[in-house]
Amino acid sequence: MNTTLRLTITENISSAPMGLPVHCASNNPVTNTAGQNTSNQFHTNCTSMQTITRNPQATANTNCSTFSSARKMMISLLMGVFVFLGLSFQGFSQCTLPTGSITGAANTIICAGQGGSVNINLTGDAPFNGVFNIALQSGSGSSTPAFAFTATNNGAFAVVIPAANLTNTGTNNAVYNISFTSLSNACGTGTTTGFVTITVEPVSNLTAVYNSPTQPICNGSTPNFTISNPNLVGGTYNVSATYNGVTGGAGNQTGRTYGTFTDGPLFNNTGTPQTVSYTFTPISPVL
Repeated sequence: MNTTLRLTITENISSAPMGLPVHCASNNPVTNTAGQNTSNQFHTNCTSMQTITRNPQATANTNCSTFSSARKMMISLLMGVFVFLGLSFQGFSQCTLPTGSITGAANTIICAGQGGSVNINLTGDAPFNGVFNIALQSGSGSSTPAFAFTATNNGAFAVVIPAANLTNTGTNNAVYNISFTSLSNACGTGTTTGFVTITVEPVSNLTAVYNSPTQPICNGSTPNFTISNPNLVGGTYNVSATYNGVTGGAGNQTGRTYGTFTDGPLFNNTGTPQTVSYTFTPISPVL
């Protein structure tokens, strides 16, 4: 910022005595007390021959003193303005408003009971305070409109979403949309972009009931079970079996449909009673 200081310096010139007639009739020079020829400034020849005098030295001293004081005041004022502007710009340069973007998720399809994570990228001065809106779009679950998190650094990283905020209480998929509600730092509230969709699949439960024959079973018998899915999510189930020397069983199986499960006939040729164990694991459907 340029500031121009203009000062007007005037001379103190004495005039002719009051009452004397002044008639300008010729171009004779008028001489000042310093002996300077001022004919270029005055072409006044008064009939009374009254000499017009001036004291340049006194005038110069007075005006130089005035200029010096004004100059000092202006320099002080400008220095104060520059210092103020410097402090102001320095203060603003020390803090940058944040920006945040959601770039995806580690897993966009999860099972009920699992947590999720949202990938974000932050710029600006750390630390940050962020808020997500976790909105249920379809299915059975619950929204979390103000899921808060903090970040101590900028850059790219993942924000973990607990399973309690990504629930599925039904038999179909629950779909959640996650976006920023706000992002702020010490400078104020910044700008955000992006969203991610996470699908939460329901988890099947399973019951296994042994029907026959009466235990302990005899050599050559075929055990019979009823396998059901009480929460009606559907899907399939897997079977793993430990025979301990018993033969005739089908072994481990995957992708079985709910209903009756049989294995055998089983034969024990070890000469001592043996225990056969079965483990049934529900597999949620891909909806």
